[in-house]
Amino acid sequence: MRPDRTLKERLIDFYTAYLHSIYRYDWVRIFVFAGLKGVRITQRYLALIQNKVIVPVAVELRSLAGDSRDKRSSPSPEELEIAWGLHGELFYLAVRRWIYNMPVRDNLDALVENAIACFLEGAPAAIRDLGRTGQ
Repeated sequence: MRPDRTLKERLIDFYTAYLHSIYRYDWVRIFVFAGLKGVRITQRYLALIQNKVIVPVAVELRSLAGDSRDKRSSPSPEELEIAWGLHGELFYLAVRRWIYNMPVRDNLDALVENAIACFLEGAPAAIRDLGRTGQ
């Protein structure tokens, strides 16, 4: 992701491509089943997602929230959970479709854009609240 673009643009590009990659019957079902069986591939994959996606998003959210902490400081567990929220929401679209056989709109790009718009409105406020409560 190029840092000269807004966080919104980078998130839309990443999650549009990501969702189109994983939004497949076989991928979602194997991933979920592997997690249920305790196969370590899911833990390794999610560690990669956390390090390459979630941590950078959590750090970027600080800036949007007006937090002036150094970008090299590690996000708190609470900040990470806020950042995981977007990822979980988008992955859950695939779970609804391929695990629960529920209808999901065909226009994944619009779903990604809507989720990111909501996330970028709420997540900075949540980060500010963490600062006020000392978490």
